[in-house]
Amino acid sequence: ASKAKASVHAIDLDPLVLKAAETVGSMPAAVSGTERCLEDAAQTGPALRTYCCDGVEYVAACAKSTKSTESTQSRPPYDLIVMDVFDGEGETPEAFLTEDFGRSCAAIASSCVVNLTCPVPMWEDAHAFNAPSCGRLAEALRSGFQSQAWSVRVAEGQNLIMAATRMGAPPEKYLKEASLELAKEEIFAFDPVRRVSFRRQDW
Repeated sequence: ASKAKASVHAIDLDPLVLKAAETVGSMPAAVSGTERCLEDAAQTGPALRTYCCDGVEYVAACAKSTKSTESTQSRPPYDLIVMDVFDGEGETPEAFLTEDFGRSCAAIASSCVVNLTCPVPMWEDAHAFNAPSCGRLAEALRSGFQSQAWSVRVAEGQNLIMAATRMGAPPEKYLKEASLELAKEEIFAFDPVRRVSFRRQDW
């Protein structure tokens, strides 16, 4: 947050995860409860904040609040939502794959990026039949953002990174060039150019 001079709101349902982040990662102490988290998010400026609540409930409540004030604000409260959500089996929970959730994300952010476990090898294209969760998420994001969902693959591990924006999908060339520029600024804790395949797949 400090490097990017941005407001970052990190949400996790498990208080032990947030406590570990506070102890080991020097993260701020978490605010608990959806309503208290929303109140805190509305009052804080550029900073890193951590919230202990259900992410689906937070997004839905934030979307509801945004709709009630949309006449006085010209843009969503967030530029970007980044999700990395897994259950105990490594699967994305059902609640994050619904069209209601996709619409809520689109109501509060200009863009959404999701990291998913993908059962399909890197040398094969993933689609709704061999990667059902990815297909359902793509449908939810298309429904919400009214735009094409697209993805890239992570070379190590079985991960797929899916995104949707109000502006549509960027050119493949831009993805790599932008990552190179950000890598030079040392915003990432890893080298995205080596770890990510920038061949864009549209859904």
